[in-house]
Amino acid sequence: QDRYYLVAADAASQVIWSGTREQLAELTPDVLASKLAIRKQFAGCTDLEAALNAAAAVLRKHPQAAETYVLTFSDLLHEPPRGSWTTCAPPSGEPPAGIDWDTLGQARLGFYFVSKDYRFRPDAKWRAEVERLGLRADFLDAAQTLTERVTVTPPAPATYKPTQAQVEAAQGKVNELKDRLLQASRYMAGI
Repeated sequence: QDRYYLVAADAASQVIWSGTREQLAELTPDVLASKLAIRKQFAGCTDLEAALNAAAAVLRKHPQAAETYVLTFSDLLHEPPRGSWTTCAPPSGEPPAGIDWDTLGQARLGFYFVSKDYRFRPDAKWRAEVERLGLRADFLDAAQTLTERVTVTPPAPATYKPTQAQVEAAQGKVNELKDRLLQASRYMAGI
């Protein structure tokens, strides 16, 4: 069953909602706005390292997931809080060094509303870092996000993959059945 998680990328980045596909349908714009309104005290800064690491923590909790996506809607300007929720570090277009890319790299990555601010160039710097790590991600600036048809390809239907222990147990049952059939055939033949 599909699970969805929303992580607030603000001064106190954390998971703010999770649920099933059916529960996601109940997350109307008004409900989402009320959830975000509670977080106004954290709205002044953006800790992208904490936000992406919160997403990575969710991925680590679900290693059996058939397919994972991490969709980030941010300008990718890292401005973490310094000393208070409203005093921020100067904006940086560089990806923070502490992001758990090993875990995030297992998901399909998409970054939307990425800033093209020429002073910081997060669009170029984040893309370069992701490529340097050998990962793939979609990067769309605000104009592209709003005008291009953004598609998220759903995963193929799940297929059952038994564990080695399950395969061995099944093989044992098959061998046991063969032995019983052989004994039954010998009995019927009078051997």
